[in-house]
Formats: sequence, C-alpha cells, structure tokens
Amino acid sequence: MGYKMIYCVMAQLQFDTPAQTDKMTTVVADKLAGELLWGMVKNIKGIDTETGKSSSLIEIRFEYKADAWEVFNLIKDKMIKIPVLSGSVSIHLCGHDEHKGCTIWGRYIKV
Repeated sequence: MGYKMIYCVMAQLQFDTPAQTDKMTTVVADKLAGELLWGMVKNIKGIDTETGKSSSLIEIRFEYKADAWEVFNLIKDKMIKIPVLSGSVSIHLCGHDEHKGCTIWGRYIKV
C-alpha cells in the first residue's frame, strides 16, 4: 500500500502591531482562495506571552509541491515588506499514511 506525500508550510511570526498581523492573515487567506489544500488551515493570531507583541501561527498543507513553494515564498516576501519583527517560515515534505518524520526543504528566519 502506497503513501501520500504532503507539502506543508509552517510559520511562527511576531509583529509590532495587531494591524500587521491582520494584514499577513489577509494576504495568506487571499492566496489560498481556490487552492487545493490537504486538511484544515491553521492561522492563529494572538499575543506573544514573553514580549506582549502580536503574533501569528500558520500551518498549511498542500497536495502539490508547486503550491507549497508559492505560499512559502509569499510569506517570506511579506515577512520583509509588512514587516515581521521576528519569526520563521519553513516548507516540509511530509510522508503521511506512513510513520516517517517530515523533511525540511527550506527555511527563512528573521531575528
């Protein structure tokens, strides 16, 4: 029995203001409109308990590698332009239906 490869983009971001967090949420949601996704999208906004700054946790799974790379690059670009105070975005290859860990293909970190 074969297994399905899934492509995952994950980001943990910290912003100076809630408005910047909202802007990132909107940019990602607009990009995902009509995309073929695998499972539910996580896009959780909150306040970082250590710094008191606005934060966002994003987790999106895709069936197609090209779609995942597009969203990874979009978030990476917006981390510079919105701007993000600190955080990271990464893209993973995940072997679902099999008990294997994920392989990180790319990561961008802003400190």
